[in-house]
Amino acid sequence: MRVRDWMTERMAVGALNQLAGFTATSFTYDGESYTSADYLQLTGMNAATAPSSTRIIRANGTVNTTDELVNADTTATMKFSHIDEAVEGARINRPYIQPFDGMINFKCYVHYKQFRQLIQDTTAPIQYRDIMLAKLTSGMKDEELIGETMQYNQTLIIATDKVPNGVHSSTGAVQTNTRRAVFVGKQAGCISFGQGFSAGGKTTPGFAFEEDFVDVNKWKRISITNIWGLEKTIFNSIDHGTTVISTYVPS
Repeated sequence: MRVRDWMTERMAVGALNQLAGFTATSFTYDGESYTSADYLQLTGMNAATAPSSTRIIRANGTVNTTDELVNADTTATMKFSHIDEAVEGARINRPYIQPFDGMINFKCYVHYKQFRQLIQDTTAPIQYRDIMLAKLTSGMKDEELIGETMQYNQTLIIATDKVPNGVHSSTGAVQTNTRRAVFVGKQAGCISFGQGFSAGGKTTPGFAFEEDFVDVNKWKRISITNIWGLEKTIFNSIDHGTTVISTYVPS
């Protein structure tokens, strides 16, 4: 189970790095350093592509035209207005970002610190406490008060620690005080798996688990092999179903 969880985490990190256009080729994750020789392990096994010009929103965007400028602007925090801007862009910028089926049209993955900024913000015209008060007053349940998700403007906002940092526009260096939230609709990315392995008469697409013992059966070793790949969907050089929201988050 632990090996499975490790692979699941790597795939989640790869998906968000890929969708966020995290193009840095030298960075540290979970205490390990990754460079041009092995960074693809954390970008969905494919090189990431920077967000297209109509698919990136930066906080205080009239002055912060790059991630490094956001990185230096302590006022460029996450606000509900950025979700509004992403939804508007999904509706008016071609190709339109297609909504999911059902009650939730879009999803936005934000870093935990961005999530906290949304909850605690008292400066923006739209504030979380006003939204929740209106919901409770109308008789809606308060599940959002206990967890790591919230709904706003047709969008399910999901907190995660796997949202990547920003990237310097010229050097490619990681911007440690910037996080790239990922707003997505339908078909934002493509994922594929190998045909599978035969293990004990069972075939699991793309995955194989092996175990053995070493040192006179003192140590048990378990390994997982996974053939897979993920890429952000791009047509005519435009991100098909993704918008990045780059904001200031203190490291």
